[in-house]
Amino acid sequence: MAGVGFSFIGIMVPTQTFLQEHTPKEYFGRVFGNMWFIVTILTVVPLLTMGMIAELFSMRSVLLVFSFLMASIFVWGQKTSWGGVTNHV
Repeated sequence: MAGVGFSFIGIMVPTQTFLQEHTPKEYFGRVFGNMWFIVTILTVVPLLTMGMIAELFSMRSVLLVFSFLMASIFVWGQKTSWGGVTNHV
């Protein structure tokens, strides 16, 4: 589960940096308000989904499957020419 937190940080830091560098100052409130509204709404979906999945299967199997999934995504990301946000701007 710590990997999920680090993944979130790994996405949000470049996202916020990009938005701060490319958003006019007069729109900061609107842009960041909308961004955090969307993040908050989208956070509910995985919580409900994982709760239902954990009820159907054991928590151990859910953690093992998602750990394998996260590790696979990490390996795939390392093998592709994925350089991050800064290389695409």
